[in-house]
Amino acid sequence: MKTSKRILVLIVSFLIAFNLLLPITAHADSGQDDYVTELLLAAKPDFPEGEPCSNSTEKYHIQIRCPGLLLNCSACWGFCFRFLTVAFNVDPTRNISLTWQNINGHLSGRPAFEDPYTSPADLRPGDILAWSGPSHAAVVMENHPERSVVVLAEGNYGGRVHYGREVSYSCISSTLSYIVRFASSHIPGADRSNQQESDCQFRDVCRDKFYYHPVQWAARNGITAGTDKQHFSPDQVCTREQVMTFLWRACNGPASTQQQSPFADVSAGKYYYHSILWATGCGITCGTSNLTFGVGENCTRAQIVTFLWRFAGSPVSANVSCPFEDVPANKYYSDAVLWAVQNGVTSGKDKTHFCPDDTCTRAEVVTFIYTLFGKNS
Repeated sequence: MKTSKRILVLIVSFLIAFNLLLPITAHADSGQDDYVTELLLAAKPDFPEGEPCSNSTEKYHIQIRCPGLLLNCSACWGFCFRFLTVAFNVDPTRNISLTWQNINGHLSGRPAFEDPYTSPADLRPGDILAWSGPSHAAVVMENHPERSVVVLAEGNYGGRVHYGREVSYSCISSTLSYIVRFASSHIPGADRSNQQESDCQFRDVCRDKFYYHPVQWAARNGITAGTDKQHFSPDQVCTREQVMTFLWRACNGPASTQQQSPFADVSAGKYYYHSILWATGCGITCGTSNLTFGVGENCTRAQIVTFLWRFAGSPVSANVSCPFEDVPANKYYSDAVLWAVQNGVTSGKDKTHFCPDDTCTRAEVVTFIYTLFGKNS
């Protein structure tokens, strides 16, 4: 009997040591979850328990600008975004990168979660849960897989702010419409375990590269999220629609004066649709023909400098001589190149060559835009 008890104790000790008697945790980085919860708790004094929060509460009217999307929120949704932008110290008027996970709703055309979602155990502090299509929304404060519940912060809960309601996993799985999550780049102290010593979120962007600061700026301001979570792909050639989308996002995604696309190759529902409509309405582009924008075509150095010059109002550069022997005065881009040189947007490929017909890489495009927009931001 004593031997059997000793064996049982050893087995139990082994299971405990390797966490085999405990429920599976939501994901590996519980330390980061604790840190985000601390950020949320620190924001609570700005949104006290019991404070009025309804459609008529001005404090909770907020406009959130995302790439390709403008959200006008109030009541419970207004609380969620107001609460999180304060907690994460994010400016809601700048492009905010959000990701979405459809559960029982009807979402389409929205950026998907950065990490796979399989069950409520994957929910993180700071996630926004949307119920009933979505008539109610709340922020996850804590996730407790060991009890299969999440703890919420809510606005318009009986017309007021409320903290601490627990919702079961079974309720989430059966009634939740979708989940909204801020991209990790917006969360202070987010996990950087997969990054280089450069502190850049992209593994292929090193500190000693000319595009390091431009890419950091572009990622921080929602202009680009990279080709995947860990890569920017600086040497990948940029297409015309990608360039236009970067420029549009740098301007905070303005609305277009155009009501419909004049181009047969630019259809509604594409990620670049609004940016090309905006650029066409502003005279930044007239397409590669009367009927085509040139979607999928690589953007040249001459084209991007011309786009930026037109965006700036097509100014005339006085008393400036062109330093590049490959930019004849009779080319459509000659005035644009002169302006770019005068304003420090480009110094050419070398002292005497601009290389107008060379295709533009993602690194070059972001650097051009950063030079115009971001150096003082």
